[in-house]
Amino acid sequence: MAKDLKFIVKSVASNDFITGVVLFLLLVLVGKCKIGLILFLGLIISMLNFIISAKITEKFINNPKKNKAILYPLSYLMRIITIVFIAVIFSNKIINLLVFLLGFFIHYIILVITTIKVQKGSE
Repeated sequence: MAKDLKFIVKSVASNDFITGVVLFLLLVLVGKCKIGLILFLGLIISMLNFIISAKITEKFINNPKKNKAILYPLSYLMRIITIVFIAVIFSNKIINLLVFLLGFFIHYIILVITTIKVQKGSE
């Protein structure tokens, strides 16, 4: 993986993990352990999806053979199906689904903040 991409992926993953642990501990202190676990799971799933996406994209860009042209969209589809499958597990209670999606969304907030910080540091 390219040095810059590797740095961003590690920074985002680290920030995701730290944020997830802090939010989980805060929710445990308030007595919402199950909600904390679901939020943390959403954040971790989103982080893993990001890491896998970065690796697949980097491999596809560095080695774009014709037979791999179908593998990129297929991997994208498989990741979406996996995420939807996990979300369906939490769909029995709307609050669980919303908390899972909130954890998923928090990753993207962290991604934007980390990317801005990394870009400002390179100026």
